[in-house]
Amino acid sequence: MNKNEREMQRSLPIFIIVWFYLDAIIALAPPIYWIVNDYRIMFIFGMPATLFYFISVAVCIVCSLIAAYLVEEKQGAFES
Repeated sequence: MNKNEREMQRSLPIFIIVWFYLDAIIALAPPIYWIVNDYRIMFIFGMPATLFYFISVAVCIVCSLIAAYLVEEKQGAFES
């Protein structure tokens, strides 16, 4: 297998890369939090809206990391 084939095999799918960009936007964009904070007395699944927002952001980021790991594991990135 030549160098180009290895690089193509180890590249992440585009949906994972887009997901990482989405993670960066939702984690680093305070205006989104400020909008949610205006509804702090509103409850979503029994939690205040701001707490639900932070938990949702954390879950989204963790899921993207797990998805990227699984894709790379399937591609054999961790084999010697």
